[in-house]
Amino acid sequence: MKNWSTSRAGKLKGAKAEFHRFRSKHKASPSVRFTTGAIRTSGATTTLPVLGRIKLHEDAGARLTDLQGRLADRRRDPIHKLTTDVARTHGTVVVEDPFVAGMVKNRRLARSVADAPFGEIRRQLACTTGWHGGNLIVADHWFASSKTCSDCGAVRAKLTLSERTYRCDVCGMTMDRDGDAARNLAKYCRNELRIAASGAEIEDGRGADRMTWPARQVAVRRQPGTATTDQTGTVPQQRRTTSEAAHS
Repeated sequence: MKNWSTSRAGKLKGAKAEFHRFRSKHKASPSVRFTTGAIRTSGATTTLPVLGRIKLHEDAGARLTDLQGRLADRRRDPIHKLTTDVARTHGTVVVEDPFVAGMVKNRRLARSVADAPFGEIRRQLACTTGWHGGNLIVADHWFASSKTCSDCGAVRAKLTLSERTYRCDVCGMTMDRDGDAARNLAKYCRNELRIAASGAEIEDGRGADRMTWPARQVAVRRQPGTATTDQTGTVPQQRRTTSEAAHS
């Protein structure tokens, strides 16, 4: 205050000091400035000059955002490791496209299903398989991998979630439910690869199209008179007899 009054009286060099303008607690956050002394911070407390040791109060949204970010990183880390290991050790990977909209209707599973990162696993698998030159095949969510018998192909009309062992009513095969679904997905994968290989183009793991020539056909000698009316082709001309030529 003495320096301010001396400056206002014109006894100090430079421009005169202005009047104090106090901050409103409604427009600005209360703050204080320390220019001398040591300031030490340890955990949730800090030591300030004159005031001594006081507790800190962090902002309850920035802290929450930081905590959520760290939890998200912890959840993504094992998924990255899993998908990378799968892409490195397998050339072709097949996954299911779960019907999440129908699964969340079950009130007992809705929270767990919503918390499961199905989409993130599929997204990372698509990226990692492409980087390593592999293929990712996505089975349609209507494909009954758990209800189908991997031995005879019979499909059960109903299979509850509590049944962890698959028992076929036709051939009597008994197997772990997940193991049976894995075998069906493997067959689905082979079928998809066979269909893709029979076409003119096939998409590789990096998303590019490459030409695939169809398999060479083996010529088979056709016997005269064996072709049906709906078949097309050219039949070698036969020599006609004299009587046939006379009637024509």
